[in-house]
Amino acid sequence: MKKAIILAGIACFVLIGAAWSQKEQAVNEIDDMAMLANELDMGIEEWRMTFKESIPEKKLYSIIDNIERYAKVTKTKGKKADKYFAENVHKAEGYAESFIVIVPSNGEQIELTIELRGEHWDEKSAQKYINIKNRRLNEFFTDSVKSFACLVAANDGIMDAGEILTKLKDKLNIKELTEQEENIGNTVNKKIFYGYIPLWPASLTIAEQRMNMQAVITNNKGSGSKLVIGTPILLHEY
Repeated sequence: MKKAIILAGIACFVLIGAAWSQKEQAVNEIDDMAMLANELDMGIEEWRMTFKESIPEKKLYSIIDNIERYAKVTKTKGKKADKYFAENVHKAEGYAESFIVIVPSNGEQIELTIELRGEHWDEKSAQKYINIKNRRLNEFFTDSVKSFACLVAANDGIMDAGEILTKLKDKLNIKELTEQEENIGNTVNKKIFYGYIPLWPASLTIAEQRMNMQAVITNNKGSGSKLVIGTPILLHEY
């Protein structure tokens, strides 16, 4: 029951949004996540920074034109919404960016999403991504933008979920921790954690509990251990 309440609350949050300061968020949190992965001897598979904001209809075509400066925009018409999509892959520099504009047919607010993602993160590359993030924020968003950050790390061996959780608590000072567990057959064990990290600025309240961290630890006998951690919530299923 509690799992249903938490997931319903998250779904509601994604739909209605919440107010928090975003422009200083995302990069520092990924730094913390990358440091944690290194402490656990887990290799980084992917990181993502995602930025979302509702935009007025009068700005739609100027934003599309601005996106066209970086990549070709394709439009897909749907029954409930039209979708504009563009992707710019920088193979040599090790990152990619996606631009998505959703225009609902029922007159609801238009949503702009920009996502930066890559497979490598260290002090030198982080500065490059900070610069790109800042340019996109200044070009496309206002102070009302919502930011999300996520990192995926893995190890070929099976790691003790309790050890990972201890590191999470020690390194990130997690408060108000909620834990769930799910077994998929005899080969996959998945633990899901929600908590609050005082050092991370964004937070939301679900079922009277503060949270700004969601983590999934998956142990698969065939492929090893994977850690997915995000703030304030994970936008993708893992």
